[in-house]
Amino acid sequence: MATEIYLPASAPSNTRYGQAPQKPAVQGHACYSVAFEDEVWYNSEVRVEARRQIKQIPGSGHILVGFSKSGSGALNMALDDPTLYKAVVIFDSPLCHNDLPPWNTTAFYDQASWEEDLPLNRMDDIAALAKTVQIIHIGGHAFCKDHQAFDRMLSERQIPALFASRPDLDHHWDSGWVAEYVRQYIELEFP
Repeated sequence: MATEIYLPASAPSNTRYGQAPQKPAVQGHACYSVAFEDEVWYNSEVRVEARRQIKQIPGSGHILVGFSKSGSGALNMALDDPTLYKAVVIFDSPLCHNDLPPWNTTAFYDQASWEEDLPLNRMDDIAALAKTVQIIHIGGHAFCKDHQAFDRMLSERQIPALFASRPDLDHHWDSGWVAEYVRQYIELEFP
């Protein structure tokens, strides 16, 4: 059995981009959402709290799922502790924004700490992660170019990952990517 773990991408009261699923993508599997009272970016301190919550979830075979800012967070969380996860699914995330993004980021990052968490600067760690954790990333409407650049970096280093360029998918929890890509991975790995 797989456990889908969803990282929030906005404050609980903000539904502009939908909300993380409350039901699993595949019936019979488990679904949990990490909870925060306010909007967060997943710097090292926030990741400690998210990891604390995840370690309380029973079972193994965790699939960590992130969207937008929580997509970058999911990747960094998997890098922090790869033994907790079977896969990390990242949708439409600013993976290759070299400059600190302007979207309420400064309460969590400064430019130097942002750069430390960029995939570009963690490729050796990502190569090690990919040996035990399936990396799945989907570029949607907002950040498709970031995902294309990330995929080029992975390909240049011959790091295995599954990539889909899907600019047709809206930057939203409910644009169909969860059902398509999380379900697809679970059905392949947990028949």
